[in-house]
Amino acid sequence: MHWSEICRNYPNKWLVVEALEAHTTPDHRRQLDLITVGLTHAELKKGAIP
Repeated sequence: MHWSEICRNYPNKWLVVEALEAHTTPDHRRQLDLITVGLTHAELKKGAIP
C-alpha cells in the first residue's frame, strides 16, 4: 500500500507499519515506497501480537 491508501483505510488510528520497499534519497533520508499495516493500536492493546 501507499501512504495515501493507508490514511484512507485507517483514518485517525495509530498503526504499526512495515516497509516492504524503501530507498535512500541523495540527502540520506529513507523513502518508504511500499508499506503494509501490521497492527492497529487497538489490536496491540488486546495482545494480538503475531
